[in-house]
Amino acid sequence: MDMSKLTKTPQELAKEPEEVALKEMDTSRDGLTSTEAAARLQEYGPNEIQKGKKKSRLWMFLKNFTSLMAILLWVGGIIAIVAGMPELGIAIWCVNVINGVFSYWQEFAAQKATDSLMKMLQRTCTCGVTASWCKLRRLSWFRGMSLPCRPATRFRRMPC
Repeated sequence: MDMSKLTKTPQELAKEPEEVALKEMDTSRDGLTSTEAAARLQEYGPNEIQKGKKKSRLWMFLKNFTSLMAILLWVGGIIAIVAGMPELGIAIWCVNVINGVFSYWQEFAAQKATDSLMKMLQRTCTCGVTASWCKLRRLSWFRGMSLPCRPATRFRRMPC
């Protein structure tokens, strides 16, 4: 199934009757065959959130002082000092430093929260593939997969 050939967005498909959504996703109520599931996994790859390259904390801190607004404040402070108002220039620079520190703290806290949420994501899901139920690792899910899934709350042995 070529995902680029879908005529409706996932939000639109969710509003459609089940038969229409299944036909659009090229699947059935019984799910995909094992062969088709393997082919889609091969074609689309695993469904995982891509982690960006980790930036150093120093770089994260320094980038808060090089935005357009921060540069304008640095220049404004220089102009104030050159114009004979060093108190104003220093005050402008202090505002810039306080803003940079606060922005860094917010970004760092948001990154920690995102990392914590990623750790909380379910690792498995119990899915029906050709009328049998199998437990799949999260990384085994893939784009284009349209299986009747439910969260794995009980871990009982299921034939795969």
